[in-house]
Amino acid sequence: MKGKLASLLALGLALVASCSPDELGAPAGCTSIGDCPLDQVCSRDTKSCIPEPPNRLIGGFRCTVQHPDDLQPPIADLSEVIATVGSRRFALPLVLCLYDEENIQLTIAFSRITADVTAFVNTYATIDFGRNDIGPDLDGHNNSVELRGPGDLRYATSLKGYIAGDDIFDYGLVATGYVDIELTPAVGSSVRFGASCPNGLADCGTARAGAGGATQCQTSKDDASARVCGRPCATSGECAAGNGVCTFKRCTQACQTDADCEASLRCAAPNTAGEGRGCTAR
Repeated sequence: MKGKLASLLALGLALVASCSPDELGAPAGCTSIGDCPLDQVCSRDTKSCIPEPPNRLIGGFRCTVQHPDDLQPPIADLSEVIATVGSRRFALPLVLCLYDEENIQLTIAFSRITADVTAFVNTYATIDFGRNDIGPDLDGHNNSVELRGPGDLRYATSLKGYIAGDDIFDYGLVATGYVDIELTPAVGSSVRFGASCPNGLADCGTARAGAGGATQCQTSKDDASARVCGRPCATSGECAAGNGVCTFKRCTQACQTDADCEASLRCAAPNTAGEGRGCTAR
């Protein structure tokens, strides 16, 4: 659904380009980022202006709640959310809120005006959820965040934080809320099959699925604390990015001995055609 959201955000740009934000549900003490000096944000937790924190997705927003399958035309609203990742800072003034009541899933996309950088927040939520905790992004699904750049680039994923809803998030209603989520910057190497990922998919490199990168930070059934970067595969050709190899239907790091693998993994040779010797769970 994320690809669809990206195109919908682009369609909605013309609807909001000439607008300016109103009050976005911020607390007493500062009602919006406009009340704060440059390089500061309005914190709901402290009810005051604070310096922009590093590696963070933070700010208030207002959106019209829509259904993923009923977007004619898409309604892109306004947010005060910013994202900081290392030395980068992104203002994300556009917001699109989609609620799937059948699957109890709320997806909120915060985007730049140019739509080339977008933060996707995915969470299980009832229409009056109030506040949901966000954790590491292990597979791009619920209760997590991914900050995406152009060309299937992964800038960061969530580590911990929360999303708060001030109103009922039901179809057709205008709702306000707030996000404060710590981010883990993506590791510099573009593809890191077979690498450990204690912080989630950000540890798996900057390449997303379309660029041949990892799509899962998998947990070993034998060691719940040992998570490993990978993606489903049928042959090693699907793991060519990052010199990976397909082992037991997962892209991983090629190896000759256990010493070539992360400490929690072993070097194994499957007997399946098209697969190769790679690092897998002990």
